Formats: sequence, C-alpha cells, structure tokens
Amino acid sequence: MKEGTRQLVAFLCLSAASLIGSQTYKAQFLWFFSREYSFLPDLISGVIALSLIRPVLVGDLHHSHRVNVVTWINFGLLFYVTAVFANIGLGGNTSLLKTPSSILVLLVILFANLNVKRYGELVVPILLAFGAINISSASKAMGFPGFILIGTAAIGSAFLIDLSRVKQAVLGKPKD
Repeated sequence: MKEGTRQLVAFLCLSAASLIGSQTYKAQFLWFFSREYSFLPDLISGVIALSLIRPVLVGDLHHSHRVNVVTWINFGLLFYVTAVFANIGLGGNTSLLKTPSSILVLLVILFANLNVKRYGELVVPILLAFGAINISSASKAMGFPGFILIGTAAIGSAFLIDLSRVKQAVLGKPKD
C-alpha cells in the first residue's frame, strides 16, 4: 500500500477514535441514579501518553525519515487517543499505582524509554492491549461506541506505525 494511502487511513481512523473518545457518556446505576463519564485527557493522562508516544515518534522518525505535515497530525491524533486510553485506564478517581495494569503500563513506558530502538514500536500495540482490558471498566457507559473506539484506534495505529519493525522487534532479525 502506498505511503499516502496509509497516512490517509490512519488519519481517518484516528480522527474517528478521537471524536468517540471526546464524547460524554451516561450510565445508570442502582435503577435511579445516573452518572456522566468523560474520558477527555487531563494532565496525568497526557504525561502518560507523551511518555508512551515519545519512543514511537523517535523510533519512527529515526528509521523511516518520513517527516511531513500529515505524519505530525497523525502523531498528534495518536497522542490524543493514547491520552484517552490512559484516562480510561486510570479510572478517573483512582490513584495511578492502585491497579496492577497501571504498574504494567509504567513498566512498558520505562522499557520503551530506556531502549527506544528496540522497544519503541512495541509501545502502541501493548497500550492498545491495556486499553482493551481497561475499557471494560468504561464499557457500561460507552457501550458499542467503546468497541468502535478500540477498533478505529487499532486500525489507525497499525497504519501509522511500521509493522515490519514490530515484527522484527518481537521475532528478532531474520537469519540470512
């Protein structure tokens, strides 16, 4: 697939995920009460997203040298969607280190920032896996749009990052 087409698909999917993540959702509990859920990024989720996206950005720009306006816009959208997932994963009212998944996310961040060349491209798929696990806490409020959020974010991320580098990082370098 041509690079321009890949960037356009990534842009459309990440834009859709950003719009879905920006909505406010209502859920009822105890038959009488309703609560509004908003997953808009805040400072903590933004810091987590920045530390997760930094290795991807550095690794991608270092290896592929594809620097243009669309790439920067797509990385901005990826940053926003990552912050939405981080906010969902944090649960809003819970402390950062109270849940085991938050500790694992912090370990992924640490490894990705220690060795950008090796682990930089692995950050986004791992984050999407954590987002898929932690979205269950928000699924009652989001319903089907939560499924669409995960799908569009995964497709957009897959078209944005270099999957051959992910394969190489996971399986190792091919033997000649």
